[in-house]
Amino acid sequence: MTKISFPVGQIADYEIKQLKIFKTVADCGGFSAAETELNISRSTISLHISNLESRLHLTLCRRGRAGFSLSEEGQVVYDATVQLLSELDHFRNIISRLDEKLSGSLTVLFSDTISLDSRAGIPTVFRNFAEVASEVYLTSEVAKMAEIERQVLSEEADIGFIPYHRSLDGLEYQMIFTNTCYLYCSNDCPLFSLSDSELSDDVIDGFPAVYSGMKSQKI
Repeated sequence: MTKISFPVGQIADYEIKQLKIFKTVADCGGFSAAETELNISRSTISLHISNLESRLHLTLCRRGRAGFSLSEEGQVVYDATVQLLSELDHFRNIISRLDEKLSGSLTVLFSDTISLDSRAGIPTVFRNFAEVASEVYLTSEVAKMAEIERQVLSEEADIGFIPYHRSLDGLEYQMIFTNTCYLYCSNDCPLFSLSDSELSDDVIDGFPAVYSGMKSQKI
């Protein structure tokens, strides 16, 4: 048995509306359940589905005593409708963003030489940012850690790059790279002659240490 092919032709807004109704009916599992979702009467829903079936020359769904179900062709049309509506939403989102332009200012603060560390990739980040937000005035400065935290908390600055040493409420943290720090002592320090098994945390904590303004996190 050979099937007769009917060209669909151009899909207009009215057909898209019918396809949306058809998808809702299928998602709800029937005409009655779709009434509330679509806020139209069952007879109107039935008319839209019948018109769509006539337009496509297909039987999309079965309804009767056995309940509602999609036909084999109806399932294919349903899957194609889901894809079509998704592509339409994607198209609208792309078009709606065409006129969006970032503007204003962005203040970034750095602690010590983080901005010069190749692992942070700051020059590349700034270059990429300038390409997508050419109208944003970008300011970068070096400041002490406490000052960076204060300015970001008070919204005087937008982003701060500091070594992690504590977590403050109101700030969001994102790790970009890690450093491993070691303790050193001279050969005349009592710790110098101790073996690894003797160098416990309690023993080390009993000696004074010099550190660069912040205590390292133990790992």
